[in-house]
Amino acid sequence: MERLREMGVDVPEEVRRLLEMRLRQLELERLVEELRGELEGEVEASDSTPLIRGDREEGWSGGGGAGR
Repeated sequence: MERLREMGVDVPEEVRRLLEMRLRQLELERLVEELRGELEGEVEASDSTPLIRGDREEGWSGGGGAGR
């Protein structure tokens, strides 16, 4: 936007607002993708944790069912 002004191009207010909205949208989409990648990494890193917690909560000893 600033470069257009420096070049002497008159940008209507509505066009400027639409471009700013689009830039914000692109930035939000980039952030969502970044967070999605982080969350997928966390899920992969803790993939077995829920099963272990669930087994312990049920009182399973892990000894071939001997603890039930």
